[in-house]
Amino acid sequence: MFNGVGSLIGANLPERWSLENPPQVELIWQAGDSAASTAYTVFVQLLDAEGRVIAQSDSQPSSGARPTTGWRQDEIIRDLHTLQYNEFAVPGSAILIAGFYDPLTGERVQLADGSDFAAILGDVSIQPS
Repeated sequence: MFNGVGSLIGANLPERWSLENPPQVELIWQAGDSAASTAYTVFVQLLDAEGRVIAQSDSQPSSGARPTTGWRQDEIIRDLHTLQYNEFAVPGSAILIAGFYDPLTGERVQLADGSDFAAILGDVSIQPS
């Protein structure tokens, strides 16, 4: 649960990760008790073993069609992201994370338990081609 926004209840990830093909990740959110007071941006990032961002996507939920300020209690929102690799991307292990941030300040939304500012979606293995 992300404070004041909702919960990430699922994700559909590619079976194969390759540097040749930008991966698509579908996040499945469940809205909290009320709409957020801020139209947060969703980030999805792939981090290498050193914690560097090697691919990412940033957008309003559902490509802007479902801002967090309009989410209804317990509503399910499907949110598709195409990650773009950067110059640091190389084959190997990586970790996929997702979360929200305020687009005006860049401040990330904390998880309700206070443990972090991103949900870990899992480990992936990036193939060269």
